[in-house]
Amino acid sequence: MRRWELVGGGSSKFWEAEADGVSVRVRYGRIGGDGRLQVKELADAGAAAGHLAKLVAEKERKGYRAVGGEEAPSGAVEVVESAEAPVEVVETAEVPVEVVGLPDEDVFVLPGAWRPWVVPRRGGTVPVAAWRPVWDAAGAVAEEERQLAEEREPLELAMVSEESDPEAVRAVRTHLAGVPDPLGAVGVARLLRSRGDDDWARRLVDSWVVRFGLGFALRASLRLFDLDVHPVRERWRTGRVAFAGAPPMATYHLSFQFGVLAAAREVLAGVGEGAYREALAELDGALGAVPGGAFDPVLRRAVAAYLAPERAGVVDGCLAEGSDDPLVRTLLAYALGSAEQVERFGGAGGLLSGSWRQALVSTLADGAGPAAAELVRVGAAPDGPGYDSQWYAECLGAFPTDRVMAEMVDRIADKHVRVALLEAARRQPVRAVRVLAAAARRGGGAGSTARRMLNGHVGALRSRLPELLSRLDGESADFVRTLEGAREPLPEAGPELLPELLVAPPWSRPRTVRKVRVLTGLSVDESSQLLWSEGELAEFAGSAEVRRQLPLGADWAAEAERARTQGSVWSLYRVLMQGPVEVMTPLLASWDRRALLDIGLSGQPLLAKYGTAVLPMLHEAARSQPAQTSPVLLPVLDATAAGVMADVLVRLKSVQPVARSWFARHGVAGALLLVPAAVGKAGRARAAAEHALRLVAAQEGAEVLLAAVAERYGAEAAAVVGDALGSDPLENALPAKLPEFPDWLRPEVLPQLQLADGGGALPVSAVRHLVTALQLGRPREPYPGLAAAAEVLRADTAAAFGWAVFEEWWQAGMPSKDGWALHALGGFGDDDTARRLAPLLREWPGQGAHQRAVEGLDVLAAIGTDTALMQLHGIAQRVKFKALKARAQEKISEIAEALDLTAEQLGDRLVPDLGLDEDGTTVIDYGTRTFTVGFDEQLRPYVLDADGKRRKDLPAPGARDDRELAPAERKRFAALKKDVRTLAADQIARLEAAMVAERTWSASEFRALLLGHPLLWHLVRRLVWTADGTAFRVAEDRTLADLHDEQYTLPEDTTVRLAHPLHLGADTAAWAEVFADYELLQPFRQLGRPVMELTEEEGAGHRLHRFERRRVPVGRLLGLTKRGWQRGTPQDAGVERWFYKPLPEGRCLVLELNPGIAVGIVNELGDQSFDTVWLDTSPGDYWPSRRTYDQRLADLDRVTASELLSDLEELTAD
Repeated sequence: MRRWELVGGGSSKFWEAEADGVSVRVRYGRIGGDGRLQVKELADAGAAAGHLAKLVAEKERKGYRAVGGEEAPSGAVEVVESAEAPVEVVETAEVPVEVVGLPDEDVFVLPGAWRPWVVPRRGGTVPVAAWRPVWDAAGAVAEEERQLAEEREPLELAMVSEESDPEAVRAVRTHLAGVPDPLGAVGVARLLRSRGDDDWARRLVDSWVVRFGLGFALRASLRLFDLDVHPVRERWRTGRVAFAGAPPMATYHLSFQFGVLAAAREVLAGVGEGAYREALAELDGALGAVPGGAFDPVLRRAVAAYLAPERAGVVDGCLAEGSDDPLVRTLLAYALGSAEQVERFGGAGGLLSGSWRQALVSTLADGAGPAAAELVRVGAAPDGPGYDSQWYAECLGAFPTDRVMAEMVDRIADKHVRVALLEAARRQPVRAVRVLAAAARRGGGAGSTARRMLNGHVGALRSRLPELLSRLDGESADFVRTLEGAREPLPEAGPELLPELLVAPPWSRPRTVRKVRVLTGLSVDESSQLLWSEGELAEFAGSAEVRRQLPLGADWAAEAERARTQGSVWSLYRVLMQGPVEVMTPLLASWDRRALLDIGLSGQPLLAKYGTAVLPMLHEAARSQPAQTSPVLLPVLDATAAGVMADVLVRLKSVQPVARSWFARHGVAGALLLVPAAVGKAGRARAAAEHALRLVAAQEGAEVLLAAVAERYGAEAAAVVGDALGSDPLENALPAKLPEFPDWLRPEVLPQLQLADGGGALPVSAVRHLVTALQLGRPREPYPGLAAAAEVLRADTAAAFGWAVFEEWWQAGMPSKDGWALHALGGFGDDDTARRLAPLLREWPGQGAHQRAVEGLDVLAAIGTDTALMQLHGIAQRVKFKALKARAQEKISEIAEALDLTAEQLGDRLVPDLGLDEDGTTVIDYGTRTFTVGFDEQLRPYVLDADGKRRKDLPAPGARDDRELAPAERKRFAALKKDVRTLAADQIARLEAAMVAERTWSASEFRALLLGHPLLWHLVRRLVWTADGTAFRVAEDRTLADLHDEQYTLPEDTTVRLAHPLHLGADTAAWAEVFADYELLQPFRQLGRPVMELTEEEGAGHRLHRFERRRVPVGRLLGLTKRGWQRGTPQDAGVERWFYKPLPEGRCLVLELNPGIAVGIVNELGDQSFDTVWLDTSPGDYWPSRRTYDQRLADLDRVTASELLSDLEELTAD
């Protein structure tokens, strides 16, 4: 048997296989053991060889490497030899660059996974089993007669059809009468269309061969494109047997013909030499003597070339004819067998549509080797949204040419291409350096990614750097020498300087067996409480969505009974949401607790409306579908909710953030509900409860928790819980099976982690232990020993290491099982990490990675610096993906709640000073000279030299400047300018929203957070403020002045707000004149803001008729999202039928759209008109016949009403 092995990353396995006649024997197991033997019987030896090839390809794709044994699987497979020299192809397994010297980068290896797709050729690189027919002549005849008996009527109807051609029908009848006729044989096969299994084409060709000879089968293959045959089927009452006209332009219309041709070519490649030559002689004789039909000699010769591509002269003759017929070119593409033929073939265009698929690419690669690369690069390039970019990337990665690898670098933004490029770089290390270096020097987005990949690649090859550099041109070699990956590593620290986790971690030794004590008889509090956080009740209530309104005056008890008997969750939901609480609540107790199993997040408005009365059904839903329903239980404090949250905390990764939020909210009170399970019999419930108690102990303190347990359940229970808490947390956190070290991560390419005390760098073994510890962590719950290990590391090197791990993961396509690489940034990241991560989070939802983006928000929160929280707050304020924005706002609210602040108060405190002095400046130090940089009243940067002279910009470092300090300082200034631009945009939007919402600040908050901020005060002084009815502005010296420029003193007990023109009244124009005199340009429209009022009639109702039936462009409508308006929930066919603006006190103004906005193609349905514009408590369809609308526009405050009217007036203006 031939042998493969998989060694590394915790694996030490072997796999052996061979084909023996019709059997495939496989033995596998751990290296050193005997392994297990499996035997699979196939239909014939050819099928066995094909099955073995597929198994080998699969194993090699998983990383198994051939280590010895026979060069080919043994058995009764006859491999046909050929005198013609094939293209140079190496059959041995690919060897990683880190094991051997730098390989020959021009050697082409046909990927094992491609072999089953190759249409084989005689003497090709893919072995062909000796031909053995699937049946004898008698069996073939019997099968055809069986099919004819079943299909006799459809065949006859087709042949007597008026659309049939007499000559074609005559050929079919001749063949059916027992006189072999190639054209008739094709007609019969097309009429029967036997597709009973995957081998239908091979069975058909074998039938022709065993009955009439191989030469006949080849002559029939020449006629495959001659007939247009349609049998009469039950749903298709017309049929025909006629000569074909122009062939279709797509391969999927010719699947029958190409299937038969491939089977005939395989048979021809597998027969003995004598039969082969006789068949070709008969084929050549038939080329010039094909009677009947629209004779096309060029097409016939192309078919002959396809059938026997090893005859180079025939292929060359066809190429010399230069046909531009798509069918001819497609046939010839399968016949190409040398670089010269590829060159004469011309470009990749002009083939049948759909030709560039795996079969053609594999066959071309088998025939022409690396010479096929350019054809594949151009022909197989993605050409539509349904195209498989992963397959294309894998195709490119197989070919060893600079142009192909450059194409991959150009497409490096595609994660599938990155994965394939990394694999290609391992096989072609020198070419990868050459191509990546060229791209990195060009710069741009692809260049930046190419540089990162190149740096890691060079780091992996550092030990062979001299040899690598010697094979590069001078410019590339000089560039490589500048990379961090090319530098000599720092000395490694000794084990005595490292924490135990990085030297002898718990997973490297046998685990401690803990004796479990069991207590029974403890009773848990069965009561339920609802503990709502600020605004949560309104949020839950506002999430209600009812698509179909029940009639006004309905008999609610009858409607409830009807919905209950129907058994539909959504019928019950509709009745519960619309029915009166006093009528519906008594009914809930009698309903089946499983009635709302599928309710999911729609349980939130039910909980808000019915409180604890609906909890039994929500409990059952959460137990049954925790991933969908657990968030509903966040405000619920009871034993069932605690049990559900403890269970999902250890079992469901997707819901763990919800569970952690629940325990963070309910703390010790929630933990006490789990004590009976935590001291009960061993099992999943106890393990989950213990894990949850450890989480709460880490949050609240073990002493606090144990004291509460002792008070509630007694000293003995507290002792058992204490044992669980006191056991080794590092060992408790170990899973039953340790994760395997990721194959995409190479420790040698990562930046070295340096010890904080300067004692050297972590050795590779310690780095591997550190990575394992990162793998063992969960989102927001890192492995317990990780924090202590991180303390001994230099912070900047830890941040660089974390980002490098993240980039390796990103380059590998962000494999889902390794999401820890993203979460690790939370523990190791710094301000620079936050700046680099935030833009990625904004993009990921549009790339199908919404959940990853949400997890990234947790990372920003975990980094926790002012800059990181500023980035998080920025996403919460403005990002185009609504779901991500909502989750960011939730994160900000969670952080604010923990600090006993509102989200807006936290937002004020998150505005970073960016390291600026009180006057808004900082010093840039180049070593030999310094510069003062700051920002003017419009937050534009300025630079002063040491003499106070204003410069146009910060100069580039010069020869006399410090070589390390000056570039770093210039980079700091560039980052500072970028941060200020981001800060300015976010804070201007926040201040405008605060004016509209009439938000207030205390006098101390105004002075400290706004007036005292080195950047914000520039915005503050360009606005008008009010306090106790007095309007004021901020002067240039940060004193306050009223309308008459008299100094104003802010009272200590007052509240401050931004003045809306409605507050200023007649003084608005005077204030505008003051600002004009001082040349103060406002950051947003305040004094020039339009003021509008509702009419008396509008105030008395709920609709704004003046805007109804108005038509607006969809782009202008969507622009309102920048002012707080939101798109509605997609309904049938993915169309959003309403647009709305959330308002204070749980209200919203809703625009009913016609025809609506199609999700993903917003311009598809054209301009939008507003059928109805009305005030409501939740967005949805307008149903005046089924419900009452009791909201009144007059109940809105004047500022809110003015802003709404102003938005709609501007939106609908001509």
